[in-house]
Amino acid sequence: MYNNAGIHGSTMKSIPDLTKSEIDQVIGVNLIGSMFGAKHAARVMMAQRKGCILFTASLSAVISGLLASNAYVVSKYGILGLTKNLAAELGPYGIRVNCVSPYAVATPMTVPDPSMASELEASWSAMSNLKGEILKPEGVANAALYLASDEANYVSGVNLVIDGGFSILNPTIFIEGKMSGASSLISPLKRLAGKVAILTGGASGIGATTATLFHKNGAKVIIADIQDTKGEALANKLGENACYIHCDVTKEDDIRNLTDAAIAKHGKLDIMYSNAGILDRPLCCIIDTPKSEIDQILGINLVGAMLGAKHAARVMVPNQKGCILFTASACTAIGGLLAGNSYVVSKYGVLGLTKNLAAELGQHGIRVNCISPYGVATPLIVPNEAEITSMEISLAAMGNLKGEILKPEGVAQAALYLASDEANYVSGLNLVVDGGFSIINPTIMKAYIQ
Repeated sequence: MYNNAGIHGSTMKSIPDLTKSEIDQVIGVNLIGSMFGAKHAARVMMAQRKGCILFTASLSAVISGLLASNAYVVSKYGILGLTKNLAAELGPYGIRVNCVSPYAVATPMTVPDPSMASELEASWSAMSNLKGEILKPEGVANAALYLASDEANYVSGVNLVIDGGFSILNPTIFIEGKMSGASSLISPLKRLAGKVAILTGGASGIGATTATLFHKNGAKVIIADIQDTKGEALANKLGENACYIHCDVTKEDDIRNLTDAAIAKHGKLDIMYSNAGILDRPLCCIIDTPKSEIDQILGINLVGAMLGAKHAARVMVPNQKGCILFTASACTAIGGLLAGNSYVVSKYGVLGLTKNLAAELGQHGIRVNCISPYGVATPLIVPNEAEITSMEISLAAMGNLKGEILKPEGVAQAALYLASDEANYVSGLNLVVDGGFSIINPTIMKAYIQ
């Protein structure tokens, strides 16, 4: 099953100008369409305990700064996440899952006028790293043929990048012949003194812990959530320089009103932390995933994050300064966790958004980063507070780093660092907070010990 259908969307449109309908269209075709293809391919392949699922991703899922819109990049990062997570989920059934990420190819999608194909191929070749060669559709087809054949019988979870080495280079310093000096880092007692911060999903869990820490470090915090009672209680507890605003991140008007309220109240917005999110059903197989669940997870975790970034950028760009943060997940670093495909796709999308926005907004002095934590015992996964300790012990037992337990405070500290001037030259980073869990596959070691 080769899921290759896709559209570009508006290639050069900045995120403040991107409409929700455009976001929905690109994600609907590129990402949800691919999930449907994989879902029904798996439905028939699992019974025969053999098969191959392929996707066309994009070089924009490897490197930022290309001529791709944020919606397109988000969709292709989602495909990269889907590839890795399905490889883990369907491997026991003998089904291999891979994707192909090509450099620019002159096809009817990118070059509607065939007479312009040669000119564009020459232009793209001039910008590429590998000289003397031009990537044509046949090159992508040959990659797909290899991955689909028995020659790749032990290849799964791979993103086969076809770019002539383009993504491993950043020629800026080489071309400019100079480097910018880094400013000195100052770490005051209150590391966010005078800064204005919005935190979505800020009424409980990681969001509430981060709001408290930001406030303690001198920030004026705006807690945004749909949990009104908890949000108002937290704002009252923090006191001066803290307030609560009801905000459903799936509604663009709510996001717009939230950022406008920050400007009206404080005259600026320094930090936007898009932390709101939900989980899907753990260990849910893709063939049992309804479209309503996919829409709900992507709507909150991914589209909500994009809308937050859009309106944060809208007010930060005029000031030529700002910091945008997202909560991603350790599932962006490793597959086979207890997360369903919809959740994984949404968090990979957040990772792609982070990198692409870092490229787009860097010229305006705006830094963009995300945090990917290992399992944290919060109300999102442990509604019963009495079970938090046992869940923490269980997560720690499965973790790599012994003697430590990841609590919401650990994620909040990562956010504080990224939001502060200590990270003044950090952008496009996925800060994985997992005790090294994602760099290890213990299967062989466990088998050897046994």
